[in-house]
Amino acid sequence: MAYVKYLKTNEILIYEERHGYNESQKLGDMLFSFLELDLNEYNSLYTFCSKNSFDQVAFKMLREKYPKTAQRYKSLYNRDDFICSDDCFLEFLFCNQDSFSDLYEHPYLYYSDTIMEGTAGTFSSEFYNADFFRLQSTIKELVEFCLMEINNPKLNSLTPMERYYILTATKHERFRYILNLHTSVLFFPMALHDDILDKYVYNSSSHEDISLDEIPDDIIDQVKGNGEAVLVNKCNTVEDFCFFEFYTLLSRNIAVKRCANCGRLFISSGKYNTDCCDRIPKGEKYSCKKIMAQKRRKEKINSNPIVKEYERAYKRNYARATNHKMNAEDFRLWSEEATQKRDAFSAEYNSNPSDQLISEFKKYLGNK
Repeated sequence: MAYVKYLKTNEILIYEERHGYNESQKLGDMLFSFLELDLNEYNSLYTFCSKNSFDQVAFKMLREKYPKTAQRYKSLYNRDDFICSDDCFLEFLFCNQDSFSDLYEHPYLYYSDTIMEGTAGTFSSEFYNADFFRLQSTIKELVEFCLMEINNPKLNSLTPMERYYILTATKHERFRYILNLHTSVLFFPMALHDDILDKYVYNSSSHEDISLDEIPDDIIDQVKGNGEAVLVNKCNTVEDFCFFEFYTLLSRNIAVKRCANCGRLFISSGKYNTDCCDRIPKGEKYSCKKIMAQKRRKEKINSNPIVKEYERAYKRNYARATNHKMNAEDFRLWSEEATQKRDAFSAEYNSNPSDQLISEFKKYLGNK
């Protein structure tokens, strides 16, 4: 069981009770990375398991496709009386040694009880909770309709919550009851609260609550300005995590975009409207925002011969100034004047393109 809470810093606090994990994740990061997982092969295995009984025929097919995972059943390979419970299907889904490593390493699975050592609960409940492809498809539809700009001006004028209102009233019932969030209370600092419980309740021989008059001053001093009871959401499954994070975005009217460079989902931050995220793609040195700015600058230069000629001259004179063949002040004055000329020639060229304008500007710059 994990407990989660949205913080004003646009982070999600996660407390996982089994191991005492107390961490935070940036809002949207876990949800978006879950939606980016390729679950097609996983869904094929899940569908296979839902339509077959675990017998020799089914096991042989799984053994051929997932040989490493099947090794744990090696002693059963050639037995005619091979009988195995349906829980073995969960082994191939939850403990697959051949595939799905990205899925297993996702924070939703790490923090929830959906995948544990062995299995938890009954086969039917565990198997239902493992239908991640269905869950992913549902959340994608919710995010795209409620949180992203769509090709419908009237719907775009609605808030995310108002769009969800429309969706639940007009679409399948599967969207209507998904936000079944469960709340609880956590006490922080947790260690101090546990110490007080251990000392005055759990270790009490009378098993009775102590009198409030008996609370020592040192306990009061530790709690003063420090202790708080925090309302949190309980997340037991991957579905719980998905719906909590989606509802957090929904209830705070947070818009989601798809990066124009890498194609990944992101939340636009800051005062300026942007269509690119701040992530640095794998193998790149710069963020998507900077990469896209560079691409657009190149496109602008290549599409406008006036700007292209200016860039040639700028690079030439910048190199001269760097190599001390041109005075720094002279370069500054040239740059200011050339920029004004560039803008004037560009405006004229955009309204009435001609080779004559290009030739005149080249002559001014000294370009060949």
